[in-house]
Amino acid sequence: MRHLPLTLTVTLLAWGCAFPPPRQTSLPALLSNPREFAHQRIEVSGLVEWGGKGHQDFEYWHFHLKQGGEEIVCYSEAYKYQVWAAIDQLIRRAAAEGKALTVVGYLVGWGPGRSVLRAKWIRYEGRTYDAEFVPPAVSAVL
Repeated sequence: MRHLPLTLTVTLLAWGCAFPPPRQTSLPALLSNPREFAHQRIEVSGLVEWGGKGHQDFEYWHFHLKQGGEEIVCYSEAYKYQVWAAIDQLIRRAAAEGKALTVVGYLVGWGPGRSVLRAKWIRYEGRTYDAEFVPPAVSAVL
C-alpha cells in the first residue's frame, strides 16, 4: 500500500508520454517535405474551401484546407454529416466567413495535385471538435 502512490505516478507519467502533442507546421512546410511528417500527428491551419455534397473529388466526407498557395484534402472516414451535422456546419461557416481553422491529424497520402490529411480534431474559434465522433444510434420503440 505504501508504494501505490509511486506506482500510480509512474504509470500516469508513462501513459501521458505515449500521446505527445501534435507537431505544429504550416501547410507549405508540410507539403514541401511530406516524408518528414509521415507517421506523426500534425497540426496545420488554413482557410477552408468547402464544395458541399456535390464536391465529388474524394470518396469520404471532406473539405480542402488552403494556405500560402498550397492545398490539402482533409477527410474523416468515420464522420457522417447525416447523423451529426455539427462539423459539417462548422466547415460551411468557416468557408463562408473566410476564417482559418486548425486540423490535427495524420498525413496519409501526398503527391502532385493530391495530398490527403486524415482529420482527428478540428479547432475553430477556440472550440475543438472530434472529427471521428460517431454518436450512439438513437432508437425508439413505437
